[in-house]
Amino acid sequence: MLIKLFCIIILTLSSVVCSVAQDVLPFENSRYTNVNGIDLHYRLWKTVDGGKGNVLFVHGFMGSTFSWRKNAGIVNAAGYNVVAVDLPAYGYSSKKTGFDHSIKKRAELLWGLLKKLESQGVVPYPGWNLVGHSMGGKVVAEMAVQKPELTSKLVLVDPAMFERKKNSFGSGEMLKRKDVRENFERIIVEKFVNKKGIQQFLDSAYGQKASHEEVEGFLTPLLVPGTIEAILDSFITAASDEDVKVENIKAQALIIWGAEDSWVKIDIGKKLLKRINGSTLYVIKKAGHCSPETNSEEFNKTLISFLGQ
Repeated sequence: MLIKLFCIIILTLSSVVCSVAQDVLPFENSRYTNVNGIDLHYRLWKTVDGGKGNVLFVHGFMGSTFSWRKNAGIVNAAGYNVVAVDLPAYGYSSKKTGFDHSIKKRAELLWGLLKKLESQGVVPYPGWNLVGHSMGGKVVAEMAVQKPELTSKLVLVDPAMFERKKNSFGSGEMLKRKDVRENFERIIVEKFVNKKGIQQFLDSAYGQKASHEEVEGFLTPLLVPGTIEAILDSFITAASDEDVKVENIKAQALIIWGAEDSWVKIDIGKKLLKRINGSTLYVIKKAGHCSPETNSEEFNKTLISFLGQ
């Protein structure tokens, strides 16, 4: 899996520079805030009357808030306040290097964001339903462990967990060398910067052909200045990360898996089912790794039903 992720980086990253300033919002409901010195981009869908609860969406590897385009609005229409966030290095959040991208620190950062939104009255009350896909699934699982009193429900969508094999970067030590990072960047720029690479990446993840709009939607955030450096830098702290102690999860948990996911095998979902007390596993037939995008109708129906239980 980790070797595959390295290949995906090579195929997808770009050195093309486009300026995305905070005064030119990527989306109509985009917002920016600073948490512990880190600039975060998030999108907000609010209810009129306070709603049934709050939902946080966290994307997977190479994703952004764009990854939830078919879900966030539907969940909001069902009566929930919804926040989707770009993790640092991804989307339109900070490209700062030297930041600790370990799962624990990412979870702490997002709790900091949510507490800030609560204190500012952006959302009407505390307590969150946490939804994470792939890499984001591991982040929200750690969030549930850290703050059980603030976690209402937990939804893990094909989460990338329990895989401790060393990748091509070893423990991340290689990337501490400036010359190594520069060589990787040069190779990426010279050999693998094109829409065909994004197409291959999405076709593999989706398990079906991605549309032109989807390719553009994933490519655009990758063109933000500093993205290459930030993502490569993130592996220094994330490459040898510890597993989440999922046995300590107290929230009611739903595990959603694509039956034809070739990226993260369903065996991981079955392991989670055994280790998270009282959890439920729901399998979406004919879905690949990205069911929120490719099978959004069934995914949304399942998610909203779970939230309303």
